Amino acid sequence: MITPNHPFCGQRVQDVARSVDFVPLYIEANCQTIHSWELLSFVLKSGDVLYLTIPAHRLEQLWNPVKDDCLSVSHQSLQSPV
Repeated sequence: MITPNHPFCGQRVQDVARSVDFVPLYIEANCQTIHSWELLSFVLKSGDVLYLTIPAHRLEQLWNPVKDDCLSVSHQSLQSPV
């Protein structure tokens, strides 16, 4: 679930998927399911539930604590080789 301070909040699914290396499956938002091409341009908001697949070596990245400057911290960690 996307929370107000989640690094994905306010981001387009396509942009986040590229930077984090995941495949979005669908989103549950406002009692509806978003999928297909509409999913890629969807901007994530607080309360949205994003279903995705991610390589196993990236799972730890999802559970790291978010710091004050979550987007820059998130982007820095994504750019370093794993």
